[in-house]
Amino acid sequence: MVTVIDAEQWPAAARPARWQDALCDLYAPLWFTPLGSAVRGRITVGEVDRLRVTHSIMGASTLRSRPVRGRAAAPVTVVVSLAGSTTLRQGGRETHLMPGDLALIDPGRECTVLFAEDARSTTVSLPAGLLGLTPERVSAVSATRVAASDPAAATTVGMLKPLVDGLGVLTRRQEERVADALAHLLGASLTPLVEQLPQPDRVTGLRHSALDYVERHLGDPGLGPVTVAAHHHVSVRQLQRAFEEAGQTLTAVIRARRLAAARAALADPERAEETITDIAVQYGMTDLAGFSRRFHAAFGVAPRDFRRRCLGRSPEIAAG
Repeated sequence: MVTVIDAEQWPAAARPARWQDALCDLYAPLWFTPLGSAVRGRITVGEVDRLRVTHSIMGASTLRSRPVRGRAAAPVTVVVSLAGSTTLRQGGRETHLMPGDLALIDPGRECTVLFAEDARSTTVSLPAGLLGLTPERVSAVSATRVAASDPAAATTVGMLKPLVDGLGVLTRRQEERVADALAHLLGASLTPLVEQLPQPDRVTGLRHSALDYVERHLGDPGLGPVTVAAHHHVSVRQLQRAFEEAGQTLTAVIRARRLAAARAALADPERAEETITDIAVQYGMTDLAGFSRRFHAAFGVAPRDFRRRCLGRSPEIAAG
């Protein structure tokens, strides 16, 4: 499903509040401050498998986001500047993006984004594990510019325009493959920043590898500490300690990632004929009642109601 929001669709007096609400719905809780006499902007947003792609044209303004709880499961955002200038401030760093530059935003920290008039950008929100990054490394490289001259960054920018134009057109299989390609390109673009960081110790490296394994095996109903530990040839206790050092548990991370993947699938109009049970099972959740309870606890709405709201109709969503 592709959503287009244009500030000019609202009366001028209502635009600041309506634009603020729209941005919060699309991204996360944030504060919007226009820097000119009028609120201007247009946003196009769509899902590409597990990635959310947003193309925006912004009037001069400032956005300030709040930290997201459950940081390990929250998607990170890569901002790619296409026209004008965009400034990011996060974690004590400030970076200025010109056309072709890109930078990462950490969902676990407050971030301020300043848009020049008619700034154009495309953002990609995705699980950090698809970039091969741990939460610690996301924090370490956030709000740091990758220059347009970087070959991987240039290739990424070249891919984004036709992708934005094709939102809602790709088949499901095409979306899966395009999403994989884009995630790899974004990861490659960030590699120079990561390579400048101190090499992770053994515990951090284990956690990093475990998160990547989880992301690739969400559909395995047997996925859990035992299987992940066996794959890495370590004890379950060693694996648990690696996550405890980051204030996490592997079980909670797996549950959060499965719920997030199921949520994206339920909102996908191309999957409207699949039952809720089919989707839950695809992401390793065979207990439908338990899935419904956890979904409601995580997102504040039942899976059936969430799907109906997203698709704008009442599709066949029987549990069986």
